Amino acid sequence: MVTGITRFDMADDAAGGTRRPFSRAVRAGDFVFVSGQVPAVDGEIIVGGIVEKAERHFRDHPPARSTVQSALMVDAKVGLDVIGYKPE
Repeated sequence: MVTGITRFDMADDAAGGTRRPFSRAVRAGDFVFVSGQVPAVDGEIIVGGIVEKAERHFRDHPPARSTVQSALMVDAKVGLDVIGYKPE
């Protein structure tokens, strides 16, 4: 049963402290939803192709696969959406 919804990081330094029209993550009960994450370190996009960028996230635990094509705001080559289960 969902007891509440928590939204994370709607405004941050990368946006100049401006409130964004989306959340970086949302927790609903024991589920966590993350959308639109790109391969970056300290705000800089990782250099390289899709293989280098995907390996940074999935080296040890490859995900179930869902494939879509979407234009990204930056030249990131890869964007991630994640649904996780994390009981409190």
